[in-house]
Amino acid sequence: MEFKLEFDLIVPVGYFDMIELIKNFKFVMTDSGGLQKEALFFKMFCITLRDETDRIEMVNHEFNVFVGSDKDRILSEAKNAT
Repeated sequence: MEFKLEFDLIVPVGYFDMIELIKNFKFVMTDSGGLQKEALFFKMFCITLRDETDRIEMVNHEFNVFVGSDKDRILSEAKNAT
């Protein structure tokens, strides 16, 4: 059986609305350093669409994985997170 990642795109939201949204997510997928940090705060698994980060605290926790733009890695990590 093939794994398919389904998601909804929404209009940009403010900071407090974003915090309320991520509380209900299974995981976060982002290229934003700020959202990586918020995910870490909530101990939310984060799939980072970058190859590296200047936020070293992200590397030291098991809540974050860097996948770059590799489609297979993105799907694999998303499948593991669900």
